[in-house]
Amino acid sequence: MNPKELVKGFFKKCGYTLIKSDFFPTSDNLAIFKQHYPNPKEFKTIIDSGANIGQSALAYSRDFPKANIYSFEPVKDTFAALKNNTSNCPHVHCIHKGLGPQEASLAISINPDSQQSSLAKSDPSLPSETVQITTLDQFCQEQNIDQIDLLKTDTEGFDLEVLKGAKNLLKEGKITFILSEAGFHKHDKQHTNFHELSRMLEGGFDYGFLGIYEPIYNGHCHLSHANALFVKNHGPLG
Repeated sequence: MNPKELVKGFFKKCGYTLIKSDFFPTSDNLAIFKQHYPNPKEFKTIIDSGANIGQSALAYSRDFPKANIYSFEPVKDTFAALKNNTSNCPHVHCIHKGLGPQEASLAISINPDSQQSSLAKSDPSLPSETVQITTLDQFCQEQNIDQIDLLKTDTEGFDLEVLKGAKNLLKEGKITFILSEAGFHKHDKQHTNFHELSRMLEGGFDYGFLGIYEPIYNGHCHLSHANALFVKNHGPLG
């Protein structure tokens, strides 16, 4: 018996099954996009909403070398970390704002875990910070961006608001792929509800659902949340 089989047998006796990691591709796996885009390495524009400290920006910079990546992060200290972490990535453009349904100044609760800070719900037990919000429609108009290959949103429950601020781009078919973190339980206030997200994109703007990636399961082995990927089916809406 070869070493791999010995290891598999050992873990099987312990109640575990080993599966090759490629079996569960991540949302930056180029094979996913190749089904609908001839060469994802030719992506030119990626919007990274809820950039945090640059986790996605760094991955996209590596996997999509020709893309300009616009990373939005509204919280002051988190933005500073984003800038520092992406300082060697010339195609990553850091914007000290959040995306939302309209231009505004909003209060955000600052969670000790920066990935949990959210505009969707306030927490009076946490410190807050006033942040600046713009819309994706407005930003793209100002920057003369005519087409977005990938819009990624990870905004802890604020994702539908981000999409509301991109309604012109969505209606005109200017965004090819949309990747949003979504929850699968109606009482989950930390994540945008998947069914609401799907109704908006599939029912309102003619997107097709491709699949979920990086799934997280709760203690009862139920799907809690994941990254949901959608692709534009056709051209502009009439």
